[in-house]
Amino acid sequence: MINTYWWQGGGGSRNFGDKLGPALIEQLSGKRVCHSTIEDSDILAIGSVLEPWFWPKDSWRKYSGAIWGVGRMFGQVPFDLPAANSIAVRGLLSKSRLANSVNREVVTGDPGLLCPLLHHGLTGPARKLGVWPHWSELSHPAFKTLAASSPDITFIDPCGDIRETLDRASKCEFIASSSLHGLITADALGIPRCWLRLNTGNEDRAGMPEFKYRDYFSVYSSPPPDPLLLSSTTRLAEIVQNASSVDRNEVCLIQTTLAKCFPFGKAPTI
Repeated sequence: MINTYWWQGGGGSRNFGDKLGPALIEQLSGKRVCHSTIEDSDILAIGSVLEPWFWPKDSWRKYSGAIWGVGRMFGQVPFDLPAANSIAVRGLLSKSRLANSVNREVVTGDPGLLCPLLHHGLTGPARKLGVWPHWSELSHPAFKTLAASSPDITFIDPCGDIRETLDRASKCEFIASSSLHGLITADALGIPRCWLRLNTGNEDRAGMPEFKYRDYFSVYSSPPPDPLLLSSTTRLAEIVQNASSVDRNEVCLIQTTLAKCFPFGKAPTI
């Protein structure tokens, strides 16, 4: 059994990105995963938990578990993991803000890129666009309006079953998402993506600061995208025009490297 922590607040108990970490650990290790407190976890995989307020009583100072692909959310408050087994962090921004504990050999990349391991039934595009909101914006009318504006658009529920979510996403020619792991899933599947943002003023409180998105994008050689401001008038053509892809070879290299450095099992073939 492997103990790990994943966020379960708000929609976190159902949210795709938060469920993805334990699902991948089970897939890669072949062992059962048990939810634990953050300080008692054997491994931290996926999420923006490298901030002091996630840790009770400065327990991060003594944490000796594995760090595999998690990152910082804001990166503003001093934070370090001096005793941790730091294997991988999400991006270069997180790495630069953990300078005392992360050396040059630490891998960068989000393990969410390994999500194809959980779904092998890729069938090709069935819809032009998949609209994937952040869990906190699931009921926002702008997303509903966009999804209903064309029969070529499908709505992707971020709180559904992981494999069903992957199946729906894999059948899209483009993905538009305000969720970081919606964008990561698109990159993992080789689908052009468009980063959406509402700019309601609630994004930081809901766990969507731009820092963590730019942290993820920092691992690629291509310039990071800017978010497209979503409004009630946003339509399919505008999203397709603003969609972009990352180099497929770079994605494959990150996938392979993350799988090889996973600390609890043999590296699979991606």
